[in-house]
Amino acid sequence: MSPGKVLQRSRAYGVASAMLLVIMIVAAVLAPVLVAVLAIPVAVLLRAADLAQPALMARRAAGAAALDVVRVLSLPKELAKSAGITLALLLYAVILGLPVTLLLTVVARMDPSYALAWGAAIALWTVCAGPGVEGPGKQMRRTLSSLVPSRTAAMVMAGVLAAGAALSLILAYGTFGDKPKGAVWTPLNVDPVVKQLESLRGNSGG
Repeated sequence: MSPGKVLQRSRAYGVASAMLLVIMIVAAVLAPVLVAVLAIPVAVLLRAADLAQPALMARRAAGAAALDVVRVLSLPKELAKSAGITLALLLYAVILGLPVTLLLTVVARMDPSYALAWGAAIALWTVCAGPGVEGPGKQMRRTLSSLVPSRTAAMVMAGVLAAGAALSLILAYGTFGDKPKGAVWTPLNVDPVVKQLESLRGNSGG
């Protein structure tokens, strides 16, 4: 396949990418800070690689897209633009995440620590793949199609990730239990926010 030609992808890569996103969201509910520290830089690199596709495709074969997230490190302009877009999305993320936290606390009567974590997870999803956010997802599909070019292998990969996502949803269901352990916010101290949410929940129930 000639350099610059777009690699054809089956729907399995889209499914695999979506399942990875589900797993990330559930992981973010359980350990918001840790997952954010890992996911946001990856999203910046994926977005930068997507922005740099014209330059990158001219340098390598279409089937060699797996290392684009590394190659883009030599393109500071695209990295800076991606970081700027990510930063701009943070306010958008807060706007979507805050109502989720409040609804889960007041209406669903969820443990405030987990309600806050769900809000953070939705905010993280917004930055990585929310409404109107396409770059990281497109680049992830390119990466997966390059790493697993076989259609059969791609279907197997999608199935395995779907199973992993289903298991993660079982863990997510546990956050709605009567005796939740609470999300791991280390090293952040969110106790003041949790107390405010507990107060809101108490007032709504009283």
